[in-house]
Parts: sequence; structure tokens; C-alpha cells
Amino acid sequence: MTKTCLSYWYPLIKDVVPTPRTIIIPHGETLLPLLDGETPPGFGRLCELIELAGNGFGFPAFLRTGLTSGKHRWNETCFLTSRHDIPQHVANLVEYSELADFIGLATDVWVVRELLPTKPLITLPAYGDMPVCREFRVFVKDGKAVCSHGYWPMRALIEGCPLRPRQFPCGIDDDDWSEPAERIVPDNLQAIYEELCCGAEFEYWIAMAEAAGAAVGGSWSVDVLQDKNGKWYVTDMAEAGKSFHMEGCPHAGEFA
Repeated sequence: MTKTCLSYWYPLIKDVVPTPRTIIIPHGETLLPLLDGETPPGFGRLCELIELAGNGFGFPAFLRTGLTSGKHRWNETCFLTSRHDIPQHVANLVEYSELADFIGLATDVWVVRELLPTKPLITLPAYGDMPVCREFRVFVKDGKAVCSHGYWPMRALIEGCPLRPRQFPCGIDDDDWSEPAERIVPDNLQAIYEELCCGAEFEYWIAMAEAAGAAVGGSWSVDVLQDKNGKWYVTDMAEAGKSFHMEGCPHAGEFA
């Protein structure tokens, strides 16, 4: 088992720091036939178990594998509005996992989580209306914070904005259009970005990340998110060397 898999680190931190309620569902059968429109063995049972977990938390719920949530396709992958979403969203996550890495990401662990009540500062249509909330990433080594960053780089926010519809000359197809489309970027995006990166309650969530890192041991990225009531949660972890590090941070090379 890769340590980055939620099934490794979550049991070690769930009684140490606040986390979303979580149900882990192991699944030993291959799901790759879904990519060819076929139903693999055990698929129906997997969907039943995901539905049971979702019923326990209440829909909408959050779906992911042990390694990814595919949240940049929010409405098609991790955001389950009802039980009817489950088969297609599982298939979409299998596809996302297969394309996310040179050899594909494993889909032998599935995770259903309560959807935390948040107050998004912005939603990004190009990412399937993904909500963006106050969220930070802390890099921790042996239980001590090394650096911390706002989770979302400005580039990601801009790329999540919609594209402006283009008027094509007669006889010119979309595939033939060489000019890049303009993104519709809200005027207040810089203010939103600054609020997202605001380090309010810094000491509290740094201590939370350090506690999670100490419980697991070694070098980790620890993601913390604030709900609409101001409560902080550890939502994700990954081995530090496998995590995106904000450009320009002097500590980025320490975890390569």
C-alpha cells in the first residue's frame, strides 16, 4: 500500500485531529472494463456499499478513491448529489485515475465522506462548478511544520474561470481556430485570492497539521479546510515528495 493512500494515513489521524466522517471501502476487483463500457465483476456491490455510506451521511456526499477525488471535474466525479450519481461518478473517477499518472492510479480503495458545510468564496465553472473555500497546505517533517501556503495558486483560479464564447467567421470550425479563447475573470479575483491566502487562525491550523504529521511520521503535506462555522478540518494528506508545492517556496526542494 502506498502511504499516500487515504486507507493508510486516515486511521492514524482520525482520533487525533478533526476530520470529515469517512467510510473506507476496499475493492479488489479491476474496474478498467468500465472504460470500454462494460460492467466489471463486483461493480454492483461497490455501488451498493457507496450508497449505504452516502445514506448514512446524507446526500450530497463526497466520493473519492484512496488516491484522488478528481475534484477538477467536481460535478462529474467527487460531488454525489444522490444515489443515482454513483455508477457514472465511479466510472468517471476510474477514467480520471487512469489518465492522472503514467501508469494510472490504483482504484482498489474507495472512500465516501460527509460533505462539509462550507461557504465558498468562488465557484469555478471550468472545473465543473467546483467550490473554492479557505484551505491551506502545510508541509510537515517529523511532526514539525516547515512551511505553509494557501491551497490554490492564482493560476488555478484563473484556469477555472469560464471561456468567453467566440464568434467564428463563416466556414471556420472550432478546430481551425488558432487564437486562444479569452477567460472571463471576475474583477474581484485578486481580492478573493488574498482572502483565500489569509493566515487567520494560523497557529491553530498549523498545530493541527503538526499533530496529524506526528501521528503518521515522516514528511507529509497536510491539507486543512475551514467550514462555514469557522471549524478547521484535516481533509487530505500525501507524502511530501509527491505533493504540489507552491512555486518560489525556498523549501520546495527539501521534499523532492
